[in-house]
Formats: sequence, C-alpha cells, structure tokens
Amino acid sequence: MSFRSLVRRRAAKEYARRLPGTLLQGYGATQFHTAAQIEAPVGKARQPPKYITIGYAAFPPEDAFRQLTANGDYKFLRAPFKRYLTTAPAYGIDPLDREYPGVTSGFG
Repeated sequence: MSFRSLVRRRAAKEYARRLPGTLLQGYGATQFHTAAQIEAPVGKARQPPKYITIGYAAFPPEDAFRQLTANGDYKFLRAPFKRYLTTAPAYGIDPLDREYPGVTSGFG
C-alpha cells in the first residue's frame, strides 16, 4: 500500500466519522447536501481539504459530483468513505442504501 493510499484512507475515515453528524446537525436530514454545506464543516473541523472530493462523492448525487469535479472517480471515492460508515454514528437516515444496501450512514 502506498503512502498516498494510506493518507486517503485516513481522510475517508475522518470524513465518515465527523461529516455525517455535523451535516445532520447543521442542515437537518435532507436527501443530498450541497458543496457549500460540505465545505463549511470540513473547514471548521480542520479535515484535510485536499480530500474534499471524498465528501463530494459521499453526499451529492453523481451528476452533482460531476459538476463539482470533472476528474474524480465517483465510485472509487465513495468506496473508502462507505467502508468507515459503520464506525460513524447512525441517525437512522440511509441515502447510501441506493448504492450500498444495509449501510446506515447518518446523513440525509
């Protein structure tokens, strides 16, 4: 495993641990969150902004993700985030279920 891969996995773990609850608390339960809604708590929590595309892939639908970042691989970026969702607090909202059945994500 490369250093870059390790850092990306760590970032995904942080995003999965902190972002769902923060978004739910700040913006309520919605089906999707906007880029501005994702960026605000990332900056406040001092999460690595270099990996904001992980948040973009996890929260908006794929077409909105494509508008935010032209060169990102949507499913590749969602995968590590999804892996760590089981350690994130569950709030009973399940938007990732459309792609990952059985995952309780904690954000709308």
